[in-house]
Amino acid sequence: MTERTVQQCWVAAVIRDDDGNVLVARWVDTQAWDLPSGVLRIGEDVCTGVRRVVSDTVTVGVTVGWLAGIHTHIRDGMTLVFLARHVTGRAAACGDVQLCRWVTPDVAFRMLWPRRAEQLRGALLEQHPQPVMVQTLRPGRQGFGDNRFAQQASYSAGGSSGS
Repeated sequence: MTERTVQQCWVAAVIRDDDGNVLVARWVDTQAWDLPSGVLRIGEDVCTGVRRVVSDTVTVGVTVGWLAGIHTHIRDGMTLVFLARHVTGRAAACGDVQLCRWVTPDVAFRMLWPRRAEQLRGALLEQHPQPVMVQTLRPGRQGFGDNRFAQQASYSAGGSSGS
């Protein structure tokens, strides 16, 4: 018999508004401030997972941008940190989140747990973030999903979105 091990994969969103503020959320169970985050479901693509986690915790709609970091931890598994842009809705806590608010990055660094603050710092300072590639259902074609940031970068660099 083959043993099957499934490691949890978390997604976290660094959501920026037009003023450059970051959305942080305070969790009911720990009373800790964090980025909107949650577990990626088995079979769920990452862009869908990020949008679901954000809407389930802080009720805003986002465009998923760049993959800004991949972090592993022995206890928590792996966390994929994405840059995201607020596109619709007013931030309001729901689900396991007690409060949420827009704060400057410097304030967010002080509010978050040290490990998450370091992930945020890395995401905001990342010089070469990676576009999110989503495999479509049609064989031989891949695209950028809802990633308008990656599409713009690809077009300006002379590439195409694969469509």
